[in-house]
Amino acid sequence: GIACMWLSDLSALIPAISLYLGKPLRTQSVYASPHRLKLYDGNGIRVLDDSYNANPDAVLYALSYAKYYSQGPLVIVLGDMQELGPDALKYHEMIIRHLQTQSPALVILVGPLYKAAHDRLACRYQWASNAIEALALLREYLYHHNYMRPQLINATVLIKGSRCMQLDQIVSDLIGPVV
Repeated sequence: GIACMWLSDLSALIPAISLYLGKPLRTQSVYASPHRLKLYDGNGIRVLDDSYNANPDAVLYALSYAKYYSQGPLVIVLGDMQELGPDALKYHEMIIRHLQTQSPALVILVGPLYKAAHDRLACRYQWASNAIEALALLREYLYHHNYMRPQLINATVLIKGSRCMQLDQIVSDLIGPVV
């Protein structure tokens, strides 16, 4: 059904829904929720903001989505997935193993669960304890001391994590306030 579709711009569904219902819809009442796989282009980079929530399936989907829509280097910022119970570390390790089969330009893992998984797997990714540290790593990589223009033109940056990780701060820094 329509509710199961993952779209960054729900306005693309308006014609189909209107046809199905047999009446026009008011477009101002249909919009994508902020921080839920929303795509922003600007300043030479593309930002995929999925910073509202995270679980293993949603992270894998977001990674596939980002890989498909990236037009240049792919940068991934993943915050801890919360409320996974006693298998939380196993799920974080699974995501890292999946990333190791990909070839992103940069991966920044954020939070204590990703830190534990990172250390157990001895992976080569960057780690940050919080969104502020992650932003500093990301800015260094994207802008390389030139804060006016990214060195990686057409880079796609996926930002995904549980809400409590506050990764939306990174999105706001890159593209401005999101409402």
